[in-house]
Parts: sequence; C-alpha cells; structure tokens
Amino acid sequence: MSSKILVVDDKQENVELLKALLRRSGYPVITAFNGREALEKVKEEKPDLILLDVMMPILDGFQTCRILKEDVKTRRIPIVMLTAKTERKDKILGLDTGADDYITKPFERDELLARVRSLLRIKDLNDRLEVANQQLAEKQKALEEELQQGRKIQMSMLPLENPKIHGYDIVGVCIPAQEVGGDYYDFIFLSENQLSIAIGDVVGKGVPAALLMAMAKSCLYTQTAIDPDIIKVLNALNRTIQDMTRLNPRIFMTFLYSIIHCDSHVLEFSNAGHCFPYYYSSQTGELNFLSATSMPLGISKTPQTPQFGRKEVKLLPGDVLIFYSDGIIEAKNLQNEIYSFERFENSIKTFKHLSATELCGAILADVEKHSADMPQSDDITLVVIKRV
Repeated sequence: MSSKILVVDDKQENVELLKALLRRSGYPVITAFNGREALEKVKEEKPDLILLDVMMPILDGFQTCRILKEDVKTRRIPIVMLTAKTERKDKILGLDTGADDYITKPFERDELLARVRSLLRIKDLNDRLEVANQQLAEKQKALEEELQQGRKIQMSMLPLENPKIHGYDIVGVCIPAQEVGGDYYDFIFLSENQLSIAIGDVVGKGVPAALLMAMAKSCLYTQTAIDPDIIKVLNALNRTIQDMTRLNPRIFMTFLYSIIHCDSHVLEFSNAGHCFPYYYSSQTGELNFLSATSMPLGISKTPQTPQFGRKEVKLLPGDVLIFYSDGIIEAKNLQNEIYSFERFENSIKTFKHLSATELCGAILADVEKHSADMPQSDDITLVVIKRV
C-alpha cells in the first residue's frame, strides 16, 4: 500500500501541480488550503507525510508545523516545508519548529520526490521500531507478571511460623529477589522428638522454578509421611524432579535434608549439591563446614539412582547450625564485590552468642550493609538452629 501524502498550500495551482506529480509517482494525495484545514485533514486521514507551504492565511506553515510536532499523536509524521522564502533565518525557523526538511520554491521535481522517498523510508523504519518497542514492552510486562506469579507461588510454599521445640531455638527466613530464584526451606515435625529441616534452591527462574519447588514440597511431605528416612526422601525427590526436568532440562534443584533427633541431640543430614552448612561448636570454639554432598536433584538424566551420603553431628548446648542459600555469599555491592564466605564466617563468629532470631537478623543486616544500594539479584535464605 502506497504512502498517503497531504499537500497544504493556499494557491490552487500549486496544489494541483504537486498532486499531479505525486500521483504519477503512485502516491495517494489529500489536500488542504490553510493550516487549520490541514490540522483537520491530519486528524481524519492520518497521512504518512505532509508537504506544507509556509505563507498561508488563518494559520501559517510555521504555526501548523509546531502544533503537529507538539502533539504526541502526530509528531512522528514527516513534514517538508515548501516556501519561496530563501533566507537562512527562515530555514532555521522552519527546522526549529520541527520540520524534517525545507525546500525552497521553485523546486526540482526529481529532488522533491527523492526527499519524499527518503523521509518515507525513515518513517517506515521508525514505525517498525515503535511496533518492535511495543511488542518488547508487552513481552516485558508478561514476563513481570509471570515472575510475580512465580514469587507468589514461592512465598506460599514457605513456613508460616518457626518451629517451637524444647531445647532448640530455630528460625528461618527467605528474602525473595526481584526475579524468582526458587529458594525453599521447610520444617516438618515427624514426631514429638523429631524435626526435619530442609533447604533447597531451584536452578532456574519464574513460574517453572516455582512449580518445580511446589512439586518438591509436595513430594517431601508425602514421602516423610510414608517413611522419613533421609536417603529414601532424597531418592523420592530425585525421581520427582527428574520427571519435571524432562520437560525443562535446564532446571534442577540443590537440596539439604536433615532430621534433628531431640532425645539424643543428633543431627542427621544428607546434602544433594546444596551449600555446605556451617557448624559452630561451643566446645571447641571452631566454625566449620559440614561437607557431605552428592549430585543435585534431577541433574542426572539416567535411571540409575545417585548415591546420597548420610552424616551425623552431635549437638551440644551453645552449638549453632547455619543453613543458607548462595544468595548470601554472592550478594554484590556497587564495586561488584561479593559478600563472600569470609565475611559470612566473620559475621557468624561475631554474633554467635545471640538468639537464633537475633543472629539471623544480624547476618542479614550485615549482608544488606555490604550490598548497600545494589539491587538484590538472587533469593536470600537463611535458617539458624541453635541448641540452648
């Protein structure tokens, strides 16, 4: 479809000349004889380009051009000013009012047509760019809605309150990032003297990550009701996540599953690729990793079951366990420096004497102080277990 051109001139002979020239070149032409009529035609016909005379009654070309360029609906229409005014100041005035080109009369027909073609090409590119930007904005909005939905799913999966259990002070917190990162933690009472504590991180974002986390939670609760044995729980989770990742092989899940046996004060745990938990011993004053680990859940696509290891640690009064996600270690500041294991360890050592709630708050405050005004790029999850 050929581009539509509006010719505006108060002299009939000039309008007819331009109309004939443009129509021979295949352009549909509409006409107006003063600025006010031109504004009405623009509103009705929506031309692709305007050839605008300067010296006209009622509303001259400069005024008409300024009105069109100040209107968001019409400012992208190319305007070529045609005038007998040849002084430099008149050309500057025309361009300053927003005209895209300025041609003096009498004009060369071939030159006029060439400039028309050039401006129409530019308009076409601008129109395509505007459509592309609009499509991009719509996709961005859809992505933000998906992330928001994923964030709601994620937060609904987390515990509503911290567990109350004799002899222990336990607190968990998850601070979601702008994008859903798939962090998860949970507390499940297995019996009066047994509490399971889980923490995981889905490698992936948005609704797929949140849905995988929801499936993991469902599987965890089902399996612990059947048999809470640590190895059996991880095997069941691995099968479930393998089924999910067949649809999206780019996501998998790290997972740390543990059981506190409150009668014997033994923590039993197995780690499927998650961050090594910290263990502070009140007896030795040392802070160390609990370094047992195996492959993350769902990362192996073979039917062979991974070998999940099992470890135990005896908890004495004053001992502290820290479960966490990599969002803490990798939190960056404006200088692109990560919070790091060193800072994390110093924070734990400094605040180890506090209650679980206070210790958790002090660590998170230190991470926030480090990050300052840097936007959070990943979920931050922290679980503090303290034997009292």
